[in-house]
Amino acid sequence: YQKGFVDSPDLTPEREKMARLPTGAEPLENPVGAAPLVMLEAEGAVIFCLPGVPREMRPAFEEVVLPRLKEILGVGVYLEEEVDTGLKDESALAQRIEKVMKKVPGVYLKSKPTRFGTDVRLKVVLSAAGPDEAEVRRRIAEAKDLLSALLSSP
Repeated sequence: YQKGFVDSPDLTPEREKMARLPTGAEPLENPVGAAPLVMLEAEGAVIFCLPGVPREMRPAFEEVVLPRLKEILGVGVYLEEEVDTGLKDESALAQRIEKVMKKVPGVYLKSKPTRFGTDVRLKVVLSAAGPDEAEVRRRIAEAKDLLSALLSSP
């Protein structure tokens, strides 16, 4: 209401439902939208939930999440690399991603469909963070090599 996103300040049942957070979660201000960002610490991990709209997600990540990550991780580096898999079947890709993440600790892989329907293309984003850039690059390279080997085998 204060930012002009809605006309009324009333807390309707629908708004109340949208405002519920998991126990222990911390709401973070969204710099460009109405949906809150959420940070939750659980089992030694920090989880950030962001709005799914790219117009909101990018500024939220850059202005809120990255500074928080730097506080949490200290000085360090975050790197990511994108690989075109040549696959069209996300379920076949999921098995390979799981193998790589088990084999190379500290590297996160996620599938990224770039087209849909009969023209689907699947990419994989590999990401890692740590205090030593050379070590982060080494882990990503190891994961990329393993993924490439798994993609070339049936």
